[in-house]
This record gives sequence, structure tokens and C-alpha cells, in this order.
Amino acid sequence: NGIDVKVYVVNFSDSRSKDFLINLDRLKNNGVWPVFLSELSELPEIAPQAIVVDAIFGIGLSRPPSSWVVKLINHINQSKAFVLSIDVPSGLFMDKVPQESSMVIHANHVISFQTPKLVFFLPETGIFLNSWEVVDIGLSPQFLQQAIPQAELVTKRLILSHYQPRNKFSHKGTYGHSLIVGGSYGKIGAVIL
Repeated sequence: NGIDVKVYVVNFSDSRSKDFLINLDRLKNNGVWPVFLSELSELPEIAPQAIVVDAIFGIGLSRPPSSWVVKLINHINQSKAFVLSIDVPSGLFMDKVPQESSMVIHANHVISFQTPKLVFFLPETGIFLNSWEVVDIGLSPQFLQQAIPQAELVTKRLILSHYQPRNKFSHKGTYGHSLIVGGSYGKIGAVIL
């Protein structure tokens, strides 16, 4: 489509997976020659009208990124470019809050796989992305049904399946009752709402 594509490989490991090598060949066969970034590399120029596709790390991140990768993450965050992260913003852990916000890509949008991630909804970690969408990558529906989730996303669709339309002149007790437990002295506003 006439788009100038530049690919940078953040070379923090010399071990190469089979998938990496297959996709590296695909790039080269399409005339795209990646630039391998290392600790000694100059940071790439990022034009304000550019789109940065962030796929530095995936959801398997288990330790903070090394200092030179943090420098690259900050460079991307400080650019005026639109940042699209794949699956999760790079540097964002799935099970804990990062030590420093500078260690995480601040994404304009995230395209995540199969299910939304819990960290998208928590105030300490959701701040790293403005919006997200989930794409189906063909994981087994049976597997997903049998998996025990850490949390369940309640959507409008789910709520509508339980909704009982109210008759204009019905009594409040006609539809059952609910017990609300919460709050403490001086902090009952949410319970009242």
C-alpha cells in the first residue's frame, strides 16, 4: 500500500526460535531487512506521523527489562507517534505492577489475543493503554470453557440475558430483593448508590 515499513529487532538475546527464523525469512522475502538493535545501537528516529507497532515483549515477561531496553521504551513513549501494542504493552507484567512506569510502553491502542487481560482493567496497570480490542486467534473453545478464570468480564450482553423489564406501575418488591454489604462508617456512598 505504499507504506514505508521499517522493522527493528530488539536483540536482547542471541537465541532464536524456529518461529523467529521463519518470520525473519518472510520479511526478507518481502524486501524488508530488519535492523538489529543492541545496547550499543543509536535509537531509531521516530517521526510524529509514524505508527509504532510494539511487539518487543509478550505476556511471558517475568523480570524488568534491561536498562538499554528501558531507554528504547522511553524513546518510544516520548515520541509523538501512535503506538499500537500487540497483545499487551511491552514491559507490562501480567501478575504485578511494574516498579517504574518508564519500564512500560504507553500504548494508544492494544490488539490482544483471544481474551482481554486482567491488567487492562486495574487502575495501576490499565493506565498503560488508552483502548484495546480482542481478536480471535483460533484457540480451542473447549479449552477456554474448561479453564478456571482469575476473573470474569461482565458485559452488557451478559447483563441483558438477566434483565427483567419493569412494568411502569409495578411495586419494587415484585422483582425480588438484593442484599448489599459494603462500606464502613463515613464511607457508604457507593453502597447508597
